[in-house]
Amino acid sequence: LAPGSPRWGQAAAERALAHQRLGNATALAELGREVVGLSQRTDDESLDYAMVRTAIGLRLTGERELSARLLLGFAVERASPRCRAYLHLCKALDALHTGDLATYLEEEERTRDWFEQAGDTGRALNESGSIGFALLELGEYEAAERTLSLALITARTLGLEHVVAATLHNLGLVYAHLGRFDEARAAESRALETFRAQNDRRLEGAALTYLARIHQLAGDLEAGDEGAGPAALLVRGVARPL
Repeated sequence: LAPGSPRWGQAAAERALAHQRLGNATALAELGREVVGLSQRTDDESLDYAMVRTAIGLRLTGERELSARLLLGFAVERASPRCRAYLHLCKALDALHTGDLATYLEEEERTRDWFEQAGDTGRALNESGSIGFALLELGEYEAAERTLSLALITARTLGLEHVVAATLHNLGLVYAHLGRFDEARAAESRALETFRAQNDRRLEGAALTYLARIHQLAGDLEAGDEGAGPAALLVRGVARPL
């Protein structure tokens, strides 16, 4: 594929997602530098998509400076709804990085709205999961459960396995905070199985972390401590802290 061509841009975006899920931070950074070098060559939407998709992956693997370089001079006014969604997701991740949970929630809601406008139901549902996570972090456990449960029903109806797993992942910790520990362990274990089957090592580490936390909240400190070690090792191996 010719670098900078529409097909190359689409392929680069898919490579960015694969590297992100596998925790291949070095390969993702190499791709980011390649995309930066091509960012002024065309107005094609597929290259814009490659830029924003790679920028997301770089933020999630701790390469924040390179991620920011990708978006320098990005023409928001001509961006497609899909690309605008990812731009708001970048802002959401920036807010999460600084601990500004209120802004994180607002930007995730904007991200979901743009994905809906783009007609991407799967991604919109995925952002509903992130909205549930934001509510969880804000201590709004009942609201988080409502948001996540609705997303789970739709994702299961549409057969969106990864979205189902991501939603169960957040529901697990919500259930634990509501004192429903059997449901919590079942939901998180199911999410973990899917992440492992999909070779998504970043989210596998996140699920192991949540399982350890669920054990701790349930009062099983020994099981929590036993699970925390492997979770930390896996997470450190696939991504730097946000």
